[in-house]
Amino acid sequence: MFRRSNRVALHYAAFFSDSVALADVHWNYGGFYLQKETYDSAYYHYNKAHLLFTKIPNRYYAGKMLYNMAIIQGRLKDYTRCEVLLYDAITLMERFKKHKQLYYCFNLLGVINEEMGETDRAVSHYQTALQHLDKIEDGNSLKAHVYNNLGVLYQKQGIQDKALRYFGKAAPETVKAHNPTLYARLIDNIAYSRLLHSDTLGLYRQFLEGLAIRESLHNQSGVIVSKLHLAEYRAVSRDTTEALRLARGALNMAREIRNNEDILVALLLLSQLDIPAKSAYLQEYIRIQKYIAEQERTARNKFARIQYETDQFIKRTRQLTSQKIWILSIGVALFLLLISLYMYFRQQAKNRILRLENRRQKADEQLYILSINQQERIQKARNQERWRISENLHGGILGEVYALRLQWKLLELQGKPRDIRQHHEFLRELRQIESNIRDASHALIRSLKDHPLDFIHILEKMIISRCRAGDLDYQFADTSGIHWGMITPTIKANLYYILEEALRNTVKHARARHIVIGFTREDNTLVITYKDDGKGMRKHQKGIGLQQLKNRVRRLNGSLKIHSSPGNGTTITVITELNS
Repeated sequence: MFRRSNRVALHYAAFFSDSVALADVHWNYGGFYLQKETYDSAYYHYNKAHLLFTKIPNRYYAGKMLYNMAIIQGRLKDYTRCEVLLYDAITLMERFKKHKQLYYCFNLLGVINEEMGETDRAVSHYQTALQHLDKIEDGNSLKAHVYNNLGVLYQKQGIQDKALRYFGKAAPETVKAHNPTLYARLIDNIAYSRLLHSDTLGLYRQFLEGLAIRESLHNQSGVIVSKLHLAEYRAVSRDTTEALRLARGALNMAREIRNNEDILVALLLLSQLDIPAKSAYLQEYIRIQKYIAEQERTARNKFARIQYETDQFIKRTRQLTSQKIWILSIGVALFLLLISLYMYFRQQAKNRILRLENRRQKADEQLYILSINQQERIQKARNQERWRISENLHGGILGEVYALRLQWKLLELQGKPRDIRQHHEFLRELRQIESNIRDASHALIRSLKDHPLDFIHILEKMIISRCRAGDLDYQFADTSGIHWGMITPTIKANLYYILEEALRNTVKHARARHIVIGFTREDNTLVITYKDDGKGMRKHQKGIGLQQLKNRVRRLNGSLKIHSSPGNGTTITVITELNS
């Protein structure tokens, strides 16, 4: 069930490229194969999990994988590699102050240094493990394991008084309830150290208690150790038959579970107890020892291959990563270069358009000024001609008619009464003609227009023309009180074209029926308001006309505000300084 469910988990984790899930799946596989003592598969999966956790990154879990890999290397007696892995794990754990994991690492360092015969270093590592346990809440319950390891170390060294002192520190009675496996190990170790110390009082009962607990827990490895210790106790008690029975039973159990270490211990003990069969036991001992050495060498070679392949994978990954970085860098550089070139040429095009627009607007201003000057010259000529005609009418023709009428009136005419009445009627008509000539002369004088021409008059003519073309009603009011003759032609030209552009947009796009234009003044600031009742503009709408409007306002160093929404018309407000 585990294999099936984990295989499905692996499939989906790979399908979704979920690195965290992939790492967890490989971690689960590693634990599964470690429990099955399939060390090469366990190491492979722990290593895969380590690489994934390192890549994510999750340094803490990467350190835990290094510890698990170290356990495997320790069981295969590759102590050098085991030590390297543990120190790498410790470096990561110390960064996160994971004292419980640091305890496990230093405790295992103590075990492998003990196996290598480096007693002082082993003791130092065990002491460091105890220091880390002082920093966690459940540390006291774990200290018994370290004290047991220290006791076993001194037991192997033959220093039984120290061994018994550390076994006593483990306080077997306090761990009995919550950890019977450790309790059985402790009381068996205490009994064995006492045996080696020649203190045999009550040992048999103690050995039997440890054996009974291990059998109840189905701890086969522990049962083998208890039987071997009991066999040694029986041998010391000179009960060779019972010693042989116990030793042979331990050997058979070790063979059943393929525990080669205990097989070697049992064979060595039997070679000492069964003298006639000593040679056979020793030969089997040598054969199994060679087999174990060969297996360990094969396993180490396999792990070396796994490590080599892993290193090659990492090296290749780094190369690919480096290539990707270079490709990405070059791609980004080319992209930035293209963007820069695009922005450069786009800006150049904008600058050209701006220059052309400036030239066009300057040309418009010149055209406006020329047009005004031309209109002023025409108006001046008209005024002069009207004055000449007025003078001719008043000073010439009117005088002659008046003189003629007086002379005619002084004539002493005689005739029929009807003819006399007709004569007087003609004189009255002639007098009326004089009056009409006089009125015409005065009207000509009164119709003279000032020059330069009034700017508002020019604007209104343009507004009338545009509104007539667009079938628009308009209202135009100048309440600014500005003396337009004092305003520069440049300002007037830009104001003229601003209103012309606004009217053009209204006629072309707005579908309006009515517009309102107003000029007001605030201190030295002119405010122009333009409103239409058209269809309005969409938000962020852009167009050439709107851009030209903005350019005109910018030339005046003014500000432009446009308020519009679909269906609610458009209001344009232009604010500019009059001395700009």
